[in-house]
Amino acid sequence: NLPPSSVFRQKLAQLYENIGNQKDAAVEYAALADALVEEGSDEDALSLYQKAVELAPKNLQLHEKLFKFNLLKGNKEEALKEGLFVARNLWRVNKLQEAKEILIKLVEVAPDNLEIRQMLVNISLDLEDNVEAIKQYEFLARYFDKIDDKESLVEIYRKILAIDKNRSDIKAKLDKILSKSSKIAEKRSRKTLVIGIVVLLLVATAGVAFWYYNHLAKVDMRACEAEVEKFSSQPQPPDVDFDALMKQFQLLRQRFDGVCEKYRYAVFADYTEWKHRCEMMLEKGNAIVKEIERKRREEMERKQRVVAELNEKAEKMEKEGEYVKAMDAYKKILALAKEDPQCVHEILKLSLIHI
Repeated sequence: NLPPSSVFRQKLAQLYENIGNQKDAAVEYAALADALVEEGSDEDALSLYQKAVELAPKNLQLHEKLFKFNLLKGNKEEALKEGLFVARNLWRVNKLQEAKEILIKLVEVAPDNLEIRQMLVNISLDLEDNVEAIKQYEFLARYFDKIDDKESLVEIYRKILAIDKNRSDIKAKLDKILSKSSKIAEKRSRKTLVIGIVVLLLVATAGVAFWYYNHLAKVDMRACEAEVEKFSSQPQPPDVDFDALMKQFQLLRQRFDGVCEKYRYAVFADYTEWKHRCEMMLEKGNAIVKEIERKRREEMERKQRVVAELNEKAEKMEKEGEYVKAMDAYKKILALAKEDPQCVHEILKLSLIHI
């Protein structure tokens, strides 16, 4: 039932696959799947979309096609899987608006999925879309209120007020929770006052010190983990200042080592698991730094070769009396030097150009 163009597209896709060109084969299979959708052959279309994604698993456009197909056909579980994959990767490459649009569609598929809601909050804040961020925070507030998680509810209310301090309704709810908690604490305190005084006299100093140490451990460990996670997951632009990035990573490593040493005796902070998570993320961050250093070195070596070749050509033209061509070559070297002064500096340092 396919039109003639689709028949030839199928043959082209198979040829691409046979010669090992998986990238172009995947694109053709996806286009063929599009035609099958229009013809109503959903099962065959799904099979081809999945084949395209298998051939080119890093192609976000193909994942997005598969997501939209599953969304259209009501395949909620698969739509959720593909949608989250696309949204995370769009967020990773800073395509925030596109990621937000995917997440809004996913909210309709899985309205109770807290991960989607939290991602939508973070991306909305990055986009300075406070209205959407508050909308999602209010959903989370209703959820935590329903399960009676007062601590999380208080945190959400405070985040809403940090965005819009004029929300008197939220402030009233927050005050009510805090007031109720205060009254409960006061009532319990009265019942145990006599015993508490005796115990307090015996262990006050040690207890306060112990609590304060563990409290600081939680706060510092969370903050350190957040910094490590941000560094290891945030994509770096091509023109990133490598020296500044390296210094940032070294300072982050020093901070992690300092927190490890300071709170290795913490009891309630889940030290071992926290340390393992941070070390894994630091390894990822180190890999990012090394990869940027490798690319930087390769680009430097390429420019050095170009400068050396231009210099050799200029000297040759100068000896042969072709001064215009020689000047052109020197101008090109100056242009490279203006673009990347360190490139020419390193060549002179290594005596690749003799003056």
